[in-house]
Amino acid sequence: MVANRHDGLTALAALRGKLDETSHLEVIHPAGHVWKAYFTFKPSAAVEEIEVVKQELQVSLPPAYERFLGYSNGALLYHDKEYGQWGFKLYSTQELFLANVRRRKPYGNAWPTTYLIFAVKETIATLSMEIADIFLMNGGWLHAALLNGLIDS
Repeated sequence: MVANRHDGLTALAALRGKLDETSHLEVIHPAGHVWKAYFTFKPSAAVEEIEVVKQELQVSLPPAYERFLGYSNGALLYHDKEYGQWGFKLYSTQELFLANVRRRKPYGNAWPTTYLIFAVKETIATLSMEIADIFLMNGGWLHAALLNGLIDS
């Protein structure tokens, strides 16, 4: 079997290799504005950590997300450190557990067991914990949703 050269981990590793010594990358906005995006990659999660969160949430993690957690147990991508906003936060095992437990609680058994919240788009609203774009998987399908209420930041 030939390895997929375009898988997510290959892309993250290539991106990580382009960062300067302060974990920044110059990004050119479509309007021509140049800004420095900040990235943070956490140390990899242990296999046991990943297994515990799967058992506690009673879900099967998508294989690509399990591989991501083995590469980096959470990450912050394209964060605007100058203004303290924007960016995508990919949850660590602990954040994955907390975000899913908090989101499921108000819905009880009505929350589909196939839903898995794994990331949040950081915005000014996220920082005030009012509204956030969250990303969830539903049986392997990726969805982005704007939800009102408490979302982990």
